[in-house]
Amino acid sequence: MIRGIWLRITFLLALAIIPATLLQLKLQKDSVAIMYELFESSDIRVALDQYLEQIREIAQENPEKEAFYRAKFGQVSLVKRALESFFMARNSIDEHLRFQMILIIVVTLITSLLGSLLISRGIIRQVKSLMDEREKSNAKLRDLNVLKNWQGVARMLVHELRAPLTPIKLIATDLERKFQTLSTEEFSNYLPDAQRLMNEQIQSIESMITGFTEFGRLPAPVLERTSIQKILGDFDATYGLSFGERVHLQADLSGVDAFAHLDPKLIRDLLFNLCKNAVEANSGKTNITIKTTSTDTAIFIRIQNTGAAIPESIRSQLFEPYASTKLGADSKNMGLGLTISRKIALDHGGDLTLLDLPSDCGVAFQLEIPSAK
Repeated sequence: MIRGIWLRITFLLALAIIPATLLQLKLQKDSVAIMYELFESSDIRVALDQYLEQIREIAQENPEKEAFYRAKFGQVSLVKRALESFFMARNSIDEHLRFQMILIIVVTLITSLLGSLLISRGIIRQVKSLMDEREKSNAKLRDLNVLKNWQGVARMLVHELRAPLTPIKLIATDLERKFQTLSTEEFSNYLPDAQRLMNEQIQSIESMITGFTEFGRLPAPVLERTSIQKILGDFDATYGLSFGERVHLQADLSGVDAFAHLDPKLIRDLLFNLCKNAVEANSGKTNITIKTTSTDTAIFIRIQNTGAAIPESIRSQLFEPYASTKLGADSKNMGLGLTISRKIALDHGGDLTLLDLPSDCGVAFQLEIPSAK
């Protein structure tokens, strides 16, 4: 990461400095060229030659001032030689400008590299420090969420276990009193009812334990390339008549078949949970349709029933444990069906979501899983 930042900063610095440097050198070169053109266009060398010839002629006509004109002739000759040297040095000046340009570019690049290295190291240190702080904050948040979840589970267990344990406690306390106050025949008549009530509550507790056990020991999917139409066809044939005469289950197999890497048993369990929830939430009377669509990357299985809509107050917690809309929900209903179903979907690399429908169109869930290549 530091190399990438370093190169980017170097590029930006070079992009800003090098064009300005090249422009300055070009202007200097143009100035020198203009100066040479000015001297060449003015024919100053021809004028100096003519002036020297005039000095020579005047000196011949005035021998008494020969020393003065000789000195004047030497001065003009010196100017002419300096001018000749200036024109002869033109190539050297051009070479010097080119060398200066290369030197400035190299120095600029080296300075940019060193400066960008220092800047990028500082940026990396700051980013790393921020990432470390963020990771620490995330770790604390995860720990707090874990504790919060455990607290929620504890409250849920207390709430759920209190309901069946209370009648068991009352019956157990009442047995001794009944035994002492009732006759043998009356107590014999009371005992089966007490036993039945206790067994019902014990079954409730066992149902809770079974639900949490299934959720806690949900197996990892054993993936195999499977036809979605075959899965739905087998599910329809197996469970189509198992929910009662008032439930109509139909799997639409008219679409183009699609394939996915999935665990057939777990997907059937997921579909069964959704259908079972729909039946129980609508007093055993509903129509359920299962339909698939697909893209190049994903398969979408829509499970829709014609029952009552899910209340808005529970939609956001629908996939959490102990969230349920089933009619007559009691201590036997832990609301783990949708939680387990979404866990299965996530384990397959997909998801299970509740679709938004008008209130009079029932309830629809959508299972999304990656399609097989």
